[in-house]
Amino acid sequence: HTIFGEVAEGYDVVEKIENCQVGASDKPAAEQKIIKAYVEE
Repeated sequence: HTIFGEVAEGYDVVEKIENCQVGASDKPAAEQKIIKAYVEE
């Protein structure tokens, strides 16, 4: 799924997800989860 938005804080977490090891079809080798997110207007 494609997500559009802006990271207001915690960009280091985004970089960790981007740099995780991948397997077949560029799928992450270990499950990646976003536990908490919110919309700021």
